[in-house]
Amino acid sequence: MNNNVRFPLLFFLMTFIWSWILWTPLVLCSYKIITVSDRLLSFLTFPVIMLGAFGPLAGALFVLHQEKGKGFIKKYLQSFLDFNLGWKAYTIWRKTIINVITVYLDLYSLFNIYDLSRWRSGRIWLARICFANS
Repeated sequence: MNNNVRFPLLFFLMTFIWSWILWTPLVLCSYKIITVSDRLLSFLTFPVIMLGAFGPLAGALFVLHQEKGKGFIKKYLQSFLDFNLGWKAYTIWRKTIINVITVYLDLYSLFNIYDLSRWRSGRIWLARICFANS
C-alpha cells in the first residue's frame, strides 16, 4: 500500500478504535446488555464520553509515531505552544475577547442580574478597562 493511502487509513482506524473502545460499554449499558449501577454509570458517563472525543488526537499521535518516529511527536506537541503571531492576529484575538466580554456584560445587565446602569452600559465599562492603557 502506498504511503499516501496508508496515513489516512491508519488515522481513521485508530480514531474509531480509540473512541469506540471507550464508548462501547456506555452503549451496552444503555441497552441493558451490561448491568451497572446507576450511580456508577452517571459518574463515569461524562469522563468516558470526553476521553472518547479525543479519538482524532489519539489517531494522529499514533500515526505520527508510526510514520515519523517518537521524537517527532515531541516536536509536534511543542509546536502548539509556539505563539509567534503577528500584530494582526493579536488585534483579532483582542477584538474577539472584547466582543465576547461585551456580549456577556450586556446579557448580564439585560436580565437584571446585577445593576450595571451606573456604568451606563457594559460596553462603556469594558472600553474604559481595555483602552485605559492603550
